[in-house]
Amino acid sequence: MCSTSRRGPRRASTAARTSTWRRCSPRSSRTSPPEEDAMTAVGAGVSIQVSAHLAVSDEDWSGLRFPEQPGGVDYLRAIAETVKDSEFHYFLAWRDGRLIGAAYGFLFRYPVIGPLRVPLFVGGSPVNVGSPFYFVSPEAAVDALPGLLEAMAATASRLRAALLVVRDLWEPDEHAVGGPELLRRGFRRVPMYVDALLPLTWTDFDGYLASLPSARRKDMRRDARRFTRDGYRVEVASTPLGRTTVATMHALWRALYEKYRDRDQVWLTEDYFDRVSALPQSTVLLALRDDELIGFDLLLRRGEVLESVYSGVDQGRVGGTPVHRHLGHEIIRLAIERGLGAVDFGISNEDAKARMGCELRVARAYVRPLSRLARLLRLGRLVFPDQAL
Repeated sequence: MCSTSRRGPRRASTAARTSTWRRCSPRSSRTSPPEEDAMTAVGAGVSIQVSAHLAVSDEDWSGLRFPEQPGGVDYLRAIAETVKDSEFHYFLAWRDGRLIGAAYGFLFRYPVIGPLRVPLFVGGSPVNVGSPFYFVSPEAAVDALPGLLEAMAATASRLRAALLVVRDLWEPDEHAVGGPELLRRGFRRVPMYVDALLPLTWTDFDGYLASLPSARRKDMRRDARRFTRDGYRVEVASTPLGRTTVATMHALWRALYEKYRDRDQVWLTEDYFDRVSALPQSTVLLALRDDELIGFDLLLRRGEVLESVYSGVDQGRVGGTPVHRHLGHEIIRLAIERGLGAVDFGISNEDAKARMGCELRVARAYVRPLSRLARLLRLGRLVFPDQAL
């Protein structure tokens, strides 16, 4: 449900909130939407399409830039086909044949006690941080968000999910990207986790180093010297990886998975690392010693953001060598060299990431029970208890 990676609208119009749903076909003035699923009109000229497959063109999808850019179509298809035990659904908002908004989510069975699992429908990605909703503009979000929420809730109910979870609305911007609309619809607002984002304002890595306190700057240089002295090097993989490398990456990730056993962590297949690492928006940093893979970091570019998605290090072999820390520094160097605007280091190890200069932002989730029994059992508070971050 939430990644172990290192990831709006104003108030909707009355017409959009109270419109009745009916079957229709949108007019086409551009690329016609796929015909495999029926359309539902929701007002303001918007029609919503629900599908188990993401059948849109890259051109349509690339127009979605608010509140941030989503992962590419090929990436979303890859995770839907390789992430185990997650049933994906997509929600597309069309107007006059143009895609103006989209959302996606997945069915996930959350382990509670022993064999007891609560079915959740989670808006967002099981392997990335980031908004579950995307629009061509803030104005489009006003018209499209209510219909997307209704479609998501209807799908979750049809799949017999106990809870609908809308995830990763960033504080305080959540009030501009759907928070008030969700509260009006009976959702409960809870903190999920802290995400580390490093905005990049430097033209080179030396400029970044110069911006850090002297002690931190010395630590990073010491890490680099130790990394090199111990016989390690970093390789940036820009071509599809060999099967042996992919298998080692999966084994390193699996060691972390089995160590922590987070209940909301999804199982990834080896095929996930194979498919995702080969995408054009992906980069893999490899930590090698004598040409043997000791650690890695899988990176995904989303617009101007470079996201650290998954990583792994053979802790039994690295000893005191700061392999993981040095890979983090190399991510920053790579992003600056590519002229990107930010690095998203994800969740966990907040103190270490703050020392690197990251801004820490709280991700909020909005949770709503979908049945009378779920409300009576207070499942929302069982799965998502109130907590302070």
